[in-house]
Amino acid sequence: MSHQDFAAIWLTLQGRLDIDNIVQELTGRYFLESSKQKSDPTLYRATSFAHVVALRAIFDLQRTYLQSSNPSFETKSSILDPRILFSTLSHLLEIKTSAFSAQDGLPDHEAYCGFIGQTQLSGLRALLLQSAHITGRDYEDFTLRLSKAWNRETLRGVDLFVDLLCRQILSELCNGPKESHRQYCKPACGLVNFQDFDRGLCPIEDHDNTLMNAVQNASSASPMSADWFLCALVLYDTMWSTVAAMIQLCIDSQGPKDPNHWSFDAARLTLVPRFKILDQIYRHSKFPTTPQTLEWAQEQTKSLICSGLHPSCFGPECTCLGDNMTGIQHLWKQHISQQARNAIDQHLSHNQYLEVEPSLKEFQAILEERHSTLPVFATEIKHISQKISDDIQDWYPKPPRGSASNKHTPPDDVFLMGCPELHPIPGKDLLRSLKDHSFEGPQPANLSLAEIRLLKDFPANITCNQCAWTSSTISARKVEPLSKLSEYIQEKLRSQRKIAKSRIDRLSSASNLSTLPSHPEILPLRCKGATPRSQIVTTEVVQTTPINTGAQNLRPMVDVGRPTNEQPNRFSTGPRSPPRAVNEGRMSTKSPSLRKPLSIASTYIGSTSSPLTQASTMSRSSSRSDSRQGFSPLPFPSQAECTTLPEVVEPPDPFRLQSPKSVRSSDAASTQSYQSPKYQERKPWSIFKSKGPKTTSSITSYAFFTSGRSLVIWNDAGAICYDLENSPEISVRVVEAGDILLAAGGTRKYAVVSRMGSVITLRSYQDRIKRPFHEMELEEVPFKMAISSNDHYLALKFGTNVRILDTLTGALFHHKLPTQNGRCGQNDHLVSFSTDCLSFIACTRYEPEKVISYHCECQTPANFSSVESSAPSGLVSDSGLSSILLTSKSAFLTTFTERGYPTYLSFHSSPSAHILRDQDLRIGSRIHKAALCATGQNLVLLNDRNQLFLMANPFGREQAPIKIGQVKRQTSVKREVEVAMPGKDEVNVFWVEKGKGVFVTVGLGGGKSRPVEIGVDVEQILAAEHGL
Repeated sequence: MSHQDFAAIWLTLQGRLDIDNIVQELTGRYFLESSKQKSDPTLYRATSFAHVVALRAIFDLQRTYLQSSNPSFETKSSILDPRILFSTLSHLLEIKTSAFSAQDGLPDHEAYCGFIGQTQLSGLRALLLQSAHITGRDYEDFTLRLSKAWNRETLRGVDLFVDLLCRQILSELCNGPKESHRQYCKPACGLVNFQDFDRGLCPIEDHDNTLMNAVQNASSASPMSADWFLCALVLYDTMWSTVAAMIQLCIDSQGPKDPNHWSFDAARLTLVPRFKILDQIYRHSKFPTTPQTLEWAQEQTKSLICSGLHPSCFGPECTCLGDNMTGIQHLWKQHISQQARNAIDQHLSHNQYLEVEPSLKEFQAILEERHSTLPVFATEIKHISQKISDDIQDWYPKPPRGSASNKHTPPDDVFLMGCPELHPIPGKDLLRSLKDHSFEGPQPANLSLAEIRLLKDFPANITCNQCAWTSSTISARKVEPLSKLSEYIQEKLRSQRKIAKSRIDRLSSASNLSTLPSHPEILPLRCKGATPRSQIVTTEVVQTTPINTGAQNLRPMVDVGRPTNEQPNRFSTGPRSPPRAVNEGRMSTKSPSLRKPLSIASTYIGSTSSPLTQASTMSRSSSRSDSRQGFSPLPFPSQAECTTLPEVVEPPDPFRLQSPKSVRSSDAASTQSYQSPKYQERKPWSIFKSKGPKTTSSITSYAFFTSGRSLVIWNDAGAICYDLENSPEISVRVVEAGDILLAAGGTRKYAVVSRMGSVITLRSYQDRIKRPFHEMELEEVPFKMAISSNDHYLALKFGTNVRILDTLTGALFHHKLPTQNGRCGQNDHLVSFSTDCLSFIACTRYEPEKVISYHCECQTPANFSSVESSAPSGLVSDSGLSSILLTSKSAFLTTFTERGYPTYLSFHSSPSAHILRDQDLRIGSRIHKAALCATGQNLVLLNDRNQLFLMANPFGREQAPIKIGQVKRQTSVKREVEVAMPGKDEVNVFWVEKGKGVFVTVGLGGGKSRPVEIGVDVEQILAAEHGL
């Protein structure tokens, strides 16, 4: 596939507004042609491959359209609908399953599979660039199709990398456009601003050389988590932008000039940056043998870049620009080093290429045939448009003043006034008729949007030009375009149909009521006129709607089959009868208390402040009065219950006063009350007030996700998860019900270990999808579990070994720990991943008072190292280990010992442990919890005095720790505390006190949040989820 082949197709597709119809017609044509060819595998594969080639050309052009952050109107009009694009990708997987199976035994099977995989990647990247979002059901269906299409294939090298990249993009599409992952939806992840296709793609290099800097950063390894995905997208988009610029040069060369006389100076603007980028990308190639590492992903991305074009078009032999081949070769040798040229040749030798020129020519013939029929329809549409314009012109009383005399020049904005005939008036005439008012300065020709909103009962001397209507006030409405008017009419028609349907339902209900046995009850008043008087006495009241005002609107509808003294039936005329449901299919079976929406948490200020009101319609008095009738009380505790809540205070530290405030400051938090709209509409339960006695559940455990943006709580009743990213708008979701022994989370994935009888099971989930994407049985219960921040690996810490699960491929790696007589306590074991998510560390406390830390890469158990440290050296009955943190080569271990210091473990040269001295004795020796930000730049510690300390650059040059906050309490938080850093400038702290969970956010610059109370009653939340 050369530049000229792409140019011929793009020239035909450029500016086409019917791209959606083209894709759908291609799919329909393929089904018709291939319906009779499935008996012949060779012919069926040839027809299917021609169809895939056409889809590949469309997907690549869509990516080129979407590479601009500010596309033109012409470019926006040619973008494929995301729903059609996603359906086409599902259709592509069906083609792979049916026409390109390894069981057919046809030649070049791996080359065909590689081409289909790259087509699939191009389409998914175009879908992600549109910031599209797919539902959980679509995600599961597409994942099932993906597994069905590729699980039987043996993927190696670049094909394996393409499969992993497609699955990661699919995961991003399911997560939606979150703020933390929105950069993936931008071209080159927002590092480069590419030009628009319609305005010209070259030159692509600006004066700041941002393109080269982005490529340089993406080509080098970085300790950031999930960096392989970002690097791959940057290289993939950047290199394709240079290819697209070459294709556009070929499109321009097919103009009036002869291609052989194309100006080489014009091509130099594209060729020089392209060759510089190639030299930057391929200068340092290592070809690592270990798969699924950052270096391996970068090298596979380089191979993927080489596979987009034919080898002759990728190198200096490209003849697409005519007779300028000598100049191209000179630029190639001038800007690309010999080392980069050798690496390019090596990458090109690994790829297999297929002849796609016949398929592209066939696709071009189809497009030209379709294009020849469009002018006939275009002429008819033009006549219709002209007729509509003439009719609109006749509707106006006269052309606007000062406008041209051309009949087909549309006037300015048109408004409807309040005259009985609804005569229209141009905006200029309306503006001249308005009195002197708040509009200042010279008046524009048309009314602005702000001025249009003011035209309601506005003082004016207005007279209609077509009738004698006059008024001193005016309320005008702008005439919307025909498309909006059509939507408005359709909406009105749907409303009329709903009204008619409800009227028919009421009449049918009335006819059913007339045939019921005699009971001394009367129909509602709306049916009284249609019911004979003789039948009114013998009918029965089934349902009435009580009329409530004010705060009583919060009460759910009461079933009048059981009327109470507080809610009498004012229409009854006789003794009450047992209830009888007429339309049971529409009536809710839930009790009134279960239909009342309540909040799941509340926010408080300090230790003595009163609770905040959650909504203007909710009040404590109404909730108390409703409780007498069987309603659940609102989740607002009394004044006495608020006095024991903790308070985060700001110490007078001069270091912190010089820092800027955190994004989560107390000022911002004070203006918001805690709400959970998502669960207010659905969850009819209170999370703080238990309706019955507490059951004998096991001790509730909890832990932050590795990212620090979520919190998981579990016990033997089940597990729940809180999303803390939008604090204080915290939402809760049920993970799993049952005997949960252990739980952990990364960023979007989480896992639980549960027991059912004697069977121990590990289940892994993603986001809000309730079906696990991985499930396996375990022989024993692990002591600890952790998930990497990029959701790639899951670690299970046992007594003598650690198992690492690859969540993408399902591979399991066994790491055998050094054999010692270890303890069996839950707090004598720790496991954690490094910030770059490529390695992990496992700590085990042994007798006598020793800790051995095992460090190794996730997929290479043979290359391990271990460190034995003397800390902790405290009492025998101490609480054991508290935290273990790991960067690429260094770790930080904290303990609950009575004496000693936090341990700094170094794996650079010799396997020895170093002690990090606290010279001022400010931190102390008992460290309850420690947390490290994703970049490894900041470390926070929480000691036994409930004080938070910050250590900047903890693994570099030693700096004095800075006290950033303190949680005021009478006693230590002890083991209940959990600390996490979702960002480099904020710390999340959570613990349980007196049966209530408390969540606090502290900023490193001095900002602090109010304590937020979070429900920890797992049984009650599970009961509310299942409607019990």
